[in-house]
Amino acid sequence: MPKGPVWEARRLVTSRKAKGHRSLHAVRDLKLHGELRKPWNKAFAKEPLKDYETVLLQTSAILLEQLQNFCTTSSEAKQGTVVDVAEWLSHYSFDFMGNMVFGKSFNLLTAGDPENVWDTMQKSTIFPNVAQHIPWVAGFTGLFPSFTKHTSAFAHFAATQAKWRAANEPSHHDLFFHLLKNTEVEPGASPLPSIMADAVLGIIAGSDTTAATLSNMLYYLTRYPDWQDRVRKEVDELCEKVPGLGKRAIPGSDALADLKNLNAVINEMLRLQPPLPTMLQRAPAAGSGGKQLGNW
Repeated sequence: MPKGPVWEARRLVTSRKAKGHRSLHAVRDLKLHGELRKPWNKAFAKEPLKDYETVLLQTSAILLEQLQNFCTTSSEAKQGTVVDVAEWLSHYSFDFMGNMVFGKSFNLLTAGDPENVWDTMQKSTIFPNVAQHIPWVAGFTGLFPSFTKHTSAFAHFAATQAKWRAANEPSHHDLFFHLLKNTEVEPGASPLPSIMADAVLGIIAGSDTTAATLSNMLYYLTRYPDWQDRVRKEVDELCEKVPGLGKRAIPGSDALADLKNLNAVINEMLRLQPPLPTMLQRAPAAGSGGKQLGNW
């Protein structure tokens, strides 16, 4: 069943020039969605996932190093200092997303967030989340610039990153390398329209939901210390068994896939706290007519 009308108002990029209506997550037409999904399917095949995992491990190493420095050598490192793990994970996921999607890190882990890009992204979803309950209002958003200030600022940020990526070739195979490789474009045509359409999706899906998932995971491990001990023991034993790994090393996904306790905690956490817990509306396609359910 196609996506429902709430998605008409949840598009952060509404300009036809920016091809916002062709963004994978917002399109409601099943045929068009299938067309747009093909390059994404190839971009998340086994080989590309290995490319992304390399970037993930590099970013994870930076996170561990920065947390170690913060807790031992920084001016804040003193007994009783509160560590805002949710903020650290937000910066971690945003840096990883930048490298994975656009081929460059935003360096929030090392330099902080002086331009408030994370806060802007969070606030950019407020108006769409309200407007989705009255989808027809999406056509009038241009009349209320004060309501869409943060949404417009984030759309501008996404467009800036898309333009940078269109003009630069990264040193590794990022998401757009695989998307553009598998997207049919006319000879000599600019890749920018394709990048613009998926820039917002790549940023939010690659950072916001990841940060929420990791924060929820750590909450439950803190809430249930017995399971925290089980998971820690399981990971430590893995690091001792695998040649070349020490307790400060970061195992890859192939090794982690066999850890029963870790995966049990992840799956149960996702059941209790899904990153998108609601408003994934579905509705019959416009003009498709009614369908009888049962005999009443």
